[in-house]
Formats: sequence, structure tokens, C-alpha cells
Amino acid sequence: MKKTLLDVLKDIETELIGKTLHGISGNASVFSVTEVDYENNNVVLDVQGKRKTWTFERLEKVWNEMYFRPAANVEVVFGGSGSSRNQVETIFASLAYVLWLNVNAKKCIAYVGEAVHPYGEIARMDAEQEKVYNALMTENNPYNPLLDPSEIPEDIGPSTKIISDAIRDDYSISELATILKGMYTHAENGMQVCSIHVFGIKYGKSIVKNNYKPIEIIKAADMNDSYYTELNKAVNIYKALKKNTYGISFAKPSKRISTSGKKTAAENILLYGVPGAGKSHMIKTNYCNDRTKMERVVFHPDYTYSDFVGQILPKVVDGQLKYEFTPGPFTTILKKAWSDPDNYYYLIVEEINRGNASAIFGEIFQLLDRKSAGEHPDEEVGESEYSITNFDIAKAVYDDETQEVYLPSNLWILGTMNTADQNVFTLDTAFQRRWIMKHIDNNVLQSKYASTPIEGSVIDWGTFASVVNDLILEANAEINSSEDKRLGAYFIGFRELQADRFPEKVLKYLWDDAFKMSRDFIFQNHLKSLECVIETYRKSTTDRLQSVLKTDVYNKMISSMNAKKSSLTDEIGSAEDTKKEE
Repeated sequence: MKKTLLDVLKDIETELIGKTLHGISGNASVFSVTEVDYENNNVVLDVQGKRKTWTFERLEKVWNEMYFRPAANVEVVFGGSGSSRNQVETIFASLAYVLWLNVNAKKCIAYVGEAVHPYGEIARMDAEQEKVYNALMTENNPYNPLLDPSEIPEDIGPSTKIISDAIRDDYSISELATILKGMYTHAENGMQVCSIHVFGIKYGKSIVKNNYKPIEIIKAADMNDSYYTELNKAVNIYKALKKNTYGISFAKPSKRISTSGKKTAAENILLYGVPGAGKSHMIKTNYCNDRTKMERVVFHPDYTYSDFVGQILPKVVDGQLKYEFTPGPFTTILKKAWSDPDNYYYLIVEEINRGNASAIFGEIFQLLDRKSAGEHPDEEVGESEYSITNFDIAKAVYDDETQEVYLPSNLWILGTMNTADQNVFTLDTAFQRRWIMKHIDNNVLQSKYASTPIEGSVIDWGTFASVVNDLILEANAEINSSEDKRLGAYFIGFRELQADRFPEKVLKYLWDDAFKMSRDFIFQNHLKSLECVIETYRKSTTDRLQSVLKTDVYNKMISSMNAKKSSLTDEIGSAEDTKKEE
């Protein structure tokens, strides 16, 4: 059977050059092989007029997987998805001795030894053979059934498994019989009975859950009835392991599930704007509202690196005091994202500049540089460009403390910052450079309660906030940060528009903060204290806002209300006229 990559390259050179090659999926771009460049170790393609190369080294990875394993999935071999990966798949599938098939709903290619279709065309494996190959791929260490015993190395190496180690629990008897038959048939001499034991333990979950009888599976596999006893033993061993009867149980694998649906292009985004502009609301509506896929933290002056990343804490285990690393929010969400590349995950840092961000992030700061589109392969876009060494994080996330730590391409980091709080902790330029800054517009007239009247007044919230924000800019024209004092669109909720809460929520803010240096700019002159403002507002028997605001300010609000009504009336009239004309 021996066929080397050099043999394959010769076949590509002599049989495929000049042919138009079509992918398995049918919607991939067609291309042709133009050259096998032995000097530069590349296979050169023409993809719709553009030159594309694949190195011999990368092709060899796929060929080795095809040669030693029953089947290979190119995306799994390369560790991610990407449209260009279809080209490698197509090149191999266009060879006469390669067939394609589905393994666990993923397209794979298999080396079948002899020519079974013309070069330059692709062909699918027949249903019965495909069923056998699927069964082979469920084994712990599957190898190509065409291999001679002398060709099977003692350690083939880690298999890029297409089927997850988490065994299904819904196999039918016929499916289990096919798997058992395949394991038994391909077992080494003297290991056939052992293969039945391994099968019973591995698939015991499905057998027990569905109340299958071992004899039914043995008969369906067309095996000697005497093997029923061996399978029954194995199922009983499975039950004992499941219950941890003898202090031995199934370990949960700390593995990243192989996938072809990998999410990419996650970014670091910093949302900033005035207090109440809707930064957290934007995260909820535009990014994520699934609590299982996010970790939310709030930075403050006492928040530390240990709170964020994790720390070693004492724990009592089996009566013994031990010190173990307890992951923080960053490490927790990093593990979730790394373990589930099919989905996006989100680390949300609220009030990022209210804590010492540089100290809190520590060496994590290095991970914020992301790989960008156009400069890196599609499947890597969004990953950290640089990695760090951190034994505690690596052990918690990868179960391997020697693994370098990096941000996966599906982990977003979203920060929020009030521009009014820029003087709390300054974010240095190097830190800000690693974030995409997005300003949140403060459009109070488009807010949810813009047209809701403030209780005790004819003025609605949108009009009140718009006029007040203009006055804030006017009154504090000489102060650079005056625009940060404005009322945000989501500064209040419906409850805060009620008479018992509005003065403490809104009027207090205007008195103590926004107009602290120019209170007579908005409040009536005889109101000398906040207590007097609140008391007057609450006891007013007329329009409550009119009782505390300066007359010209209140009149501006009335004029603005009237202008809005007039504009709305004109729009309605225009719409009716258009309708009549039609």
C-alpha cells in the first residue's frame, strides 16, 4: 500500500494540471493546478485568475492523516475553518484513489488504495462502505483498514478526531452492532475479546439508557452467541465505573471540541459617552444578552489583578487544608470560550476607568493585540497576536500549565466608560490603542421615555433633557468637560419620572453637579438650598417644574413642546394630503 507524498505530488503534476477542479460542497470557487514547484516546495493554483500556493508541508499533514487514518477532515487537521481549506480538500478528492464521505455530518476524504474514478473528478463513497468507515472512526485510535500490519507504527500520533469523545446515548441496536463488528474485525490477533470489553465500556451509556440487551447487539452484529457473556461483563463494568463503586470513575476530558464552525474576528471594544447614554443597553441589544456566555465585572479603586484573573485560596478537601488557584472572571470566560469555539463569548468590563486598568490587566495587557483580517488566515482573525506564560491560567483553562495563554478568536472584550469620569483613572495611550473606541450618541429625543410627561408637569422627559443639556453647555462654556455633565438618554427609568423620585434623581444631580457653579442659571433665585428645591417641587399645586425652574428656562421647554407638536401636526397633515392625492 505504501504511497508517499512524493508519489501523490507526481500524480497531481501528471494528472491534475490543467483540469478544472470542482469542490465537494458545490458552491466553492473552481480552480486549477498550474504547477508543482519542487524548488520552492509549493503546489501552485489559479483561483479565478489569482495565484494561490499551498506548501508541501501543509499538504503532507493532510496526506499523513489520510494514509494512517480511515478518513481525514481538512479543517480539523488544520485546526479551523476557512473557504481556502476547500482547495486542499478538492485537490486530494480529485485523485482517482480518494473518495469523499460524511463522518458525523462533516465532509471527509479517504485514501482507498486503488483508482475508483477518473482523475480530476470527485466521487462519494458508497453507503455501505461509508457506514463501515464511520464505525472505524469511533475507535480510540482509528487507523486505515488498508494498512499492512507492518505499516502500523506503535504510536501513530494523536488523531484529529472527527467524532467527539463524548459518546452519544441514542445509538440504535443496528448502529451499535456495526461499531462492534468493526472493532472486533480490526482488532489485533489475540485482542478480539478485549475489543468487545472496550466496546461495552465505551458504549455502555447508550446500552444502559435504552435498555438494550447485549445478546441483541451480538446477534445484530452476526457474531457467535457465546460473546454475549463478554459483552455483558463489559456493560457491568461500565455500571460500576459510572457509580464509582470501587473508587474508579470516568474522567471528564478537558478537551477542546473539534469543530468546523469556529467563530472568529472577536474584538476589544470600548464604549464611551455621557452617564446614562445607553452603553450597557447597547451591549445587551447589540452584542449579548445570554448570561451563560458572558462574565460581567465592574472596576473600582479596590479591584485588583487577583480579583480579575484569579488567586490562590485555602480550601478544605477531604479534611485536608489545601491551597488551590481559584479562577477569576477573566480565566472563567477564557476557558468557556476556548472550550466552545462554535460560539461567541463576552467579557464585559463596566466602568473600566474607575479602577486602575493597567494594574488590573497586568500581563493580560499583552493579549489585547489581535490578529487582523488581510494579514492573517481567516480562521486566526481575532486571536491574540502574542501569547503569555501563566501557569495558573494555563492549568485552569487548558489543563496544561506549559501551554501558552492567548485570547481565542471567539472571545470579545467589551468595556464601558463614562466620559465624565476620565479623571478617575486615566487610560494611557498604549492601553487605549488596543481597543476600538465607539462613542455612544446621547440622543435623548429617541429614548424610550422621551415622550413621557414628568409627573406633575406638562413637560415630557425628552424636552426637559434636551433644553437642560443645551443650558449645561451654555453655562459651562469655559469648562472643557462640560459636555460630560449632560443628562443621558437612559439617565432615568419610568419610575424616576414620578413625583416622589424625580427631584432626588434629577434635580439633585443638576444642583450638586451639572450647575454646581451656576445654580441661578436654571433654578429660581429664591431657592437657596437643595432642600428648598425639593420641598418646593413636592408641595407645588401647579406645574411642579414651573415652581422651581427659572421662568425663561420653563418657557423654553414649553416653546420646544409646542414646536414638536406643530411639527407633528404638519407631518400628519402632509401625510393626509398625500393620501387624498393618491
